[in-house]
Order: sequence, then structure tokens, then C-alpha cells
Amino acid sequence: MVEWTAFEMQQGVKALEGSNPSFSAKKNSHMPQKNAWEKEYKNPQLIKLSDEPRKDLVDYMKFLRKKEKIDIEGLNILDLGSGNGKNANYLAELGNNVTGFEISPSAVEMAKSNANLNTQKMLGSNLNSDVTDIAETETLPNPNYILADIGASFTLENESMDLIIDIMSSNSLNESEREIYLNEVHRVLKHEGHFFLRGLCKDGDQNAKNLIKLHPGKEYDTYINQDMNLTERVFSKDDFIKTYSKYFEIQQLTKKTNYALFKGQSYKRNYWLAYMKKSDNRESINSQPKTSEEKINSEALIVDVREYEEIKALPCDFPNQIILPMSELQSRFDELPKDKEIVIMCHSGARSQRAADFLLENGYPNVSVFEGGMVAWMNS
Repeated sequence: MVEWTAFEMQQGVKALEGSNPSFSAKKNSHMPQKNAWEKEYKNPQLIKLSDEPRKDLVDYMKFLRKKEKIDIEGLNILDLGSGNGKNANYLAELGNNVTGFEISPSAVEMAKSNANLNTQKMLGSNLNSDVTDIAETETLPNPNYILADIGASFTLENESMDLIIDIMSSNSLNESEREIYLNEVHRVLKHEGHFFLRGLCKDGDQNAKNLIKLHPGKEYDTYINQDMNLTERVFSKDDFIKTYSKYFEIQQLTKKTNYALFKGQSYKRNYWLAYMKKSDNRESINSQPKTSEEKINSEALIVDVREYEEIKALPCDFPNQIILPMSELQSRFDELPKDKEIVIMCHSGARSQRAADFLLENGYPNVSVFEGGMVAWMNS
């Protein structure tokens, strides 16, 4: 099957918008997230607008230099959810070419301003240096900050980045956005490119478990952050590995505990620190066989786990099809017969694998997934 390029994906989006007005509603589904982060950056409650890079990132760059033997200067780096620019500006000061994607317009302007201030400080500190040092400082690249949604197609070339970082930014993506995000990160990373991620951890985090119980989101292991009106996703270790190992080699996965201060009260939270490399075979760690197009026309039961708005935007009419969104799978899976072959279908394959794993764990003996999902079906 042929993998879509970013350009082809964008052309497909335009075609869908023209043929199906409901697709524009899917594009606008990112608005609540954009509004929430814009409000937060205008009146910070949860984020710290420090100029210092996160220590976890500094430690990771040391890992790349010492363990991976990588020269951490002159790299092409993408910062997903770049915020006020503290991490991207640090990476640029090391001599790297940095691009920052950020959904909040206020944060983008803040990051650009901070980058300019950093350059002026560096120039000022070199007033007593020789001309060569000053010239070198003036040529240090400022990050290129772009107003962008990390849950949509990236406006970047294939295999253009040596390193991608995501520090707490993908927590608020929904399942369909996460599929796009994972595919895009894999697409733009170079061969054996590196990926650093810091995300929310469910294991041992009683606060996260309480939030899921008291304020559950629509999708698996999500809760509604009522202070920001934002849905966030937490991962168990097993679920993290199942999700990310399809795309990346996980070099290290470490659980870390921090205390977050909000409205004067301290909250204990657990986080995952993941060191990853691009995996070119993109094999799932689960060895369950995946189906070909021929099974669509067989007697197998096709279970579409996309959400309703996705199906409205991109409808399909397969024989023996059942619509059972991923967000409802845990509560409704017993509606599925155990004496039939089941083929799971989603947008691009990531959710299908998790749904298949869940059904297999609950006694369904003959479950497989349609590799590549609807994207592959449309391409075939």
C-alpha cells in the first residue's frame, strides 16, 4: 500500500471539504483546545513562564551527546507545543535549527519576543569580546515559530528533522488527532532520528485515577481538566508501549514524580520520560495478524472504531459493518459476537491495534485489524 504524503493528505482534506460540509466541523474540533491554551497563556494558572529550559530536556541532550555520540549542534529540531519558547530557544542557543509548533497565538508572539531578547543578551555579554565572537553570536539562528496544531498534518518535508521533542503537549490530543500526530512525527523524522517525549503517567498516580473517576472524558483513560475545560490523556506503561512502539524504538521509558502547584495547592503527578528513535519497519509489538482488503468482502464482522464525527466526515459502507467508537468500546464490547471473525477498522491503524488487544484480552479468539485503516483503504 502507498503511504500518503503530507501534500496528498492536504489535497484529500480539500476534496472532503468540498464534497462533505460536515468535514469542516472536524477541522474546527481543535478550537476548544486552541481557546483553552490561548486563555492560559494570557492568564497563566498551570504553566510556568520561566526562561529556563526543562531539566529533563537538558539531561536528554546530554544523553544524545554521551550515549548516542551525536554532535548536538547543527541539528534540525522540531518542538511540538513550543509555548513561550524556553526549550526551543535553549536548543537554538546550542547552535541548532529549530522550528516550534504552537497552537496559541499569544504564546507564539511571546516565544518570538523571548528569542530576540536572548539574542540581545548574548550580544551584550560579548561587548568585550573580539569581533569574531560577536559575528558568531549574530549568526546564531533564532527558532522559527509557527502557529500550528500538532493534531493536524505538519507543513514539513519528509525526513527533514533530526530530533523532535514533545514536552507535555500531546496530552490533550484525542484519539484521531493522536493518530495523525504519530504518523506525522514518524514521517518528518530522518532515518534513525530521535524523539523525546514527556507525558502524563497513570501508573501510581492516584490524582490521575481520581480525575478519571470524578471527571471522565469520552475516550479511554481521559479526564476533563475543569480548570482549563480541556480533556487530557494519561498512559499506563503497557498502553504507552503499545501506542508508541508501532512507530518508534523505545530506548528508555522512565517514570518520574513531580509536584505541580495550582492555585496555591501542590499536587503530586507522575510523568513518563521517553527516549525514542524512529523505527522504519513500523511493526506493532503485538504479533496479531493484520487483514488485507479481501477480508472486507468476506463474512467477517467489520467493527469501525472511529468516532461519529469522523464517520460523518468520511463515511463508508462495508458489508457486515458495526459502528462501535473507541470511546464506547469498554462499555459495549459485549455486544459483539465471539463466534465470528472480527476485523477492526479505524482512521490509520493505531486505534485498531489497541481495540484488537482489548478484545483478545476479553476472550475474543479471532480478532485482527485492517492495516493502515481508512487511509490505506482510500489509497488502494
